[in-house]
Amino acid sequence: MKRKELIAAFDPSHIKKSGKHTFGKGKYWSGKDQQMKEGIEVSCLSIVDVEDRTAYGMEVVQTPSDREGSLIDYYVSVIRNRLQEVLAYTRYLTVDGYL
Repeated sequence: MKRKELIAAFDPSHIKKSGKHTFGKGKYWSGKDQQMKEGIEVSCLSIVDVEDRTAYGMEVVQTPSDREGSLIDYYVSVIRNRLQEVLAYTRYLTVDGYL
C-alpha cells in the first residue's frame, strides 16, 4: 500500500469582533485587509492530505491578547505543544506568511 503524502499546516486567522468584554480582543493582522485590525485571532494546526486535497484539524486555539512574549513565540508554542502528534504523521510543516 502506498504511503500517503501528508504535511502539517499552521494558519492564524483574524475574526472581526466589536464587543467590549470579549476575551482575547486586540489588534491582529488581517491577511484579507492587509492591515492590523481590531478583533480576535484563532490559529489552526492541521494535517493535510496532499493527494486528497483535504485538511484534518488537530487543534484550533484563540490567541490571548495578554500573552507573555512575542506573537511568533506564541505560535511556536502552539506547534510545540502538539509536535509529537504532528511527527506521527509528517516531518513537514507549512505556515502562513508573516510580515
